[in-house]
Amino acid sequence: MTPTKPDPRARAFDRVVDAYERGRPGYPPEAVDRLTTALDIGPRSTILDLGAGTGKLTKLLIGSGATVLAAEPLPNMRMQLASSVPDAVALAAKAEALPLRPKTVNAVMVAEAFHWFSFPEAVREIHHVLKPGGGLGLLWNWPAESGQKWTGQIRHVLDSYGKDARNFHTTPWRATLEQSGDFTRVSEATIPWLFESTSDTLLARIESISFIAELPSRERVEVLEEIEQILQNDPETKDGAVISSPYNTHLFWCFTK
Repeated sequence: MTPTKPDPRARAFDRVVDAYERGRPGYPPEAVDRLTTALDIGPRSTILDLGAGTGKLTKLLIGSGATVLAAEPLPNMRMQLASSVPDAVALAAKAEALPLRPKTVNAVMVAEAFHWFSFPEAVREIHHVLKPGGGLGLLWNWPAESGQKWTGQIRHVLDSYGKDARNFHTTPWRATLEQSGDFTRVSEATIPWLFESTSDTLLARIESISFIAELPSRERVEVLEEIEQILQNDPETKDGAVISSPYNTHLFWCFTK
């Protein structure tokens, strides 16, 4: 069933802003180039980066030369966003209630956030602020299978907490877009790449996962200690070794009718 309310679990990100900024991967330049080209974004464009978080995508969009508005409802995340990307206009706004005039932006971009929205309301608001023929671009990073023993061990730990986790695989965001009648059929592409980190940044990445971030502090520490022990027991990941993690960045885009 289509969610009718934003998931309150998303609020947990505001508790782990430092971990989110340190541990979350950004996006490969070719993925951002693919979307900005598909959506015809250039120096005369105005982009709305919706659910911008700490600005992982925002800072890459600045490079297009466009005017970038970055909307983030969580105050601590928004503070980091403003610090990380001072050239963007940071807005205290959620996807379901955008403080923008109708038909004022050329493109809306959403990275790692669309699955958290209340889909019907967010789709309606996005259509409302886009210019005729304007584009919507969505990005998600997703770990690729690596076959490494330690990744399976970590997944086993996390699976006991995230069985009902909301993500782009488990929510009907695409059906809501295409059934709205306001957007064209969704196009898609996948960009494979490697994200290099250390055990410290990998632990920060795990701490920033919504269902870990929402745990009581003591339980969260226990989970992170268990995962740290897994990393220290594997020669590929112990003592600050560089860890190359394969990812796929999944891209989706469509246009207003």
